Amino acid sequence: MARVHDFSIVIPFRHGAKYALSALLSCRLAARDFDAEVIICLDGPSSQEYSLLKRQIKRAGISVNLITSQGGGISAALNTGIQAASAPFVIRHDIDDIMMPGRLNYCAELFDAGAEFVFGSALRFPKLKRITVPQGIEAARRRSLHECPFVHPGSAFTKLAVQRVGGYDPYFDGVEDFELWSRVLWSECVIHTDSRLHVLYRRHRKQFTRTRDGHHTNLRRIEIFERNRIATLNETA
Repeated sequence: MARVHDFSIVIPFRHGAKYALSALLSCRLAARDFDAEVIICLDGPSSQEYSLLKRQIKRAGISVNLITSQGGGISAALNTGIQAASAPFVIRHDIDDIMMPGRLNYCAELFDAGAEFVFGSALRFPKLKRITVPQGIEAARRRSLHECPFVHPGSAFTKLAVQRVGGYDPYFDGVEDFELWSRVLWSECVIHTDSRLHVLYRRHRKQFTRTRDGHHTNLRRIEIFERNRIATLNETA
């Protein structure tokens, strides 16, 4: 019989292995009070990146389930990781970010209170900037009309809820989290936003979403803005 964990930490991976050690050590620290699994879903990394990732996992001294994405792109990798998760609660994380020590405790508290989606605040680095989440659904909907209201590595959700809304859509790769959150915001899902700091969010030149085709990403973002605008108008009609 398969083992069931408290949390599944899902990390898509194509590049950025040089940051993996700090990311994995932060996962181990945050999971100290829980039975958590770490799933890294491989999205076509180079042999050099994969070799470095394996070395970083060994250095971190943490058990990792390495799986191969069923399809190309970050959305397919995330969906594959979510499908493989054995826990009822999924933590969305990235290989280049650092989880705060209290993150899983915060999420456990909010999931116990009935949340299906949890969005926490982040501190962007190395140029420090606090990114706070909007407080409440209406504030998040208003922000979604001009920008993504949440930081993707600060999100967590129940496996059932994210699959119920359809998971990640590969058509929106590059803005995949924003598109998912826009569906969640106008769904019946129970959303909790948390002003506490959940993650250190690293910004650098080789981030996946910063290396996507800019025209593709901008067009998809405009589609999301328009869909959110129409949903807002329908809500107030």
